[in-house]
Amino acid sequence: MGAALKFGAIAAASVVAGSGALLYYVQSPVDLVAPTAEATTQPSVEAASAAPASALVADAPPKTAPEIYSKLGPAVGRIEFEGELYSGEVERGTGSGFLISAEGYMLTCKHVVPVPTNYKNVILSVRLGSRGSAQVPAEIAWTAPDMDLVVLKVASTGLPIPLNAEASAPGNDVVVLGFPVDLDLNISKGIVSGIVDPKRYVMDAVINPGNSGGPVIDSHGDAVGVAWGGALKWKVGEETVPIEGVKFFIPMSAVLAALPADIRAKTSLGNAWSDKIQTPVLDRINRAATVEFMKDDHPVVFASHRRWYEKRIDAEPGYKIASFSTSEQSRNNAPNFEVVVAPDGSYATVRAELESGPAVDRWRGWLMATVQLEQVKN
Repeated sequence: MGAALKFGAIAAASVVAGSGALLYYVQSPVDLVAPTAEATTQPSVEAASAAPASALVADAPPKTAPEIYSKLGPAVGRIEFEGELYSGEVERGTGSGFLISAEGYMLTCKHVVPVPTNYKNVILSVRLGSRGSAQVPAEIAWTAPDMDLVVLKVASTGLPIPLNAEASAPGNDVVVLGFPVDLDLNISKGIVSGIVDPKRYVMDAVINPGNSGGPVIDSHGDAVGVAWGGALKWKVGEETVPIEGVKFFIPMSAVLAALPADIRAKTSLGNAWSDKIQTPVLDRINRAATVEFMKDDHPVVFASHRRWYEKRIDAEPGYKIASFSTSEQSRNNAPNFEVVVAPDGSYATVRAELESGPAVDRWRGWLMATVQLEQVKN
């Protein structure tokens, strides 16, 4: 009997969006269309809340990434499945999700969860807060294939992540929590970069296979979306080129508009930082950052040319970098790649030497990688 491992959204698939063909992490992509004049019109969310969630925390100071990680991390689940195909082969996969109600309802992407009819037997479970936590059974409570959404009923209760029904405007800060590849709970930071349509927003926060279904959280600690997938390449004319920092999420306004009334009524909208709840301070956190370098200039006519590129990544306030690891997504004509941590651990410098071809040939060099920084409290 063979076994195959899948990370929630590991298979790439082509999707047409405007003039470029995008390659996503998702297995079963939802077609995207070019933005229109209606792209900024959000679906109506009736009876979701008497007042916008942001109105409850408008005067609250922004929360740091470590605060969000420690406060909301226990509500984020590592979704695991094991399915026996009719051929006898066993498939295993993982993804991310998050509690949206104290009754154990967990929101995630549909492509994270196996299709039961494809398997002879399927076991679906969740580990809350850490990949080392105990497995708890889960079952599908609701699904919306057209939006790539699923709500699971988890045999566990816990503090849910509040939801924000208001649209998150381009330029707003966000963080993403989830379980990329075979790693433990990770957090990454970025901004909302733009809007594709009312059901797909763009951000530059790092997400990798396994992050699909995790929460996209604003600076007040409310979930404003669901991590969906990332673009690796874009086709321009006849040429396919690597692109940088294009990740997608499903906005919470669209999610709440799609949820059935009985589940939506159980969700929480408001401030996650109630005075009744104490936020623990973690001694150790992980942060993921994407580095993307490209050398597409050709300063020498008949010979190749090399140049060093670098990016500085600062430690979170109150923490210092203790160790790091790297994972390369795409590398071409990049002879050297290194990470140097400052002696005091306050930042790390990621450096890559890239090579491009002569002006008469014009081949390029690039590097796309994820750097995991383990940080300890000062």
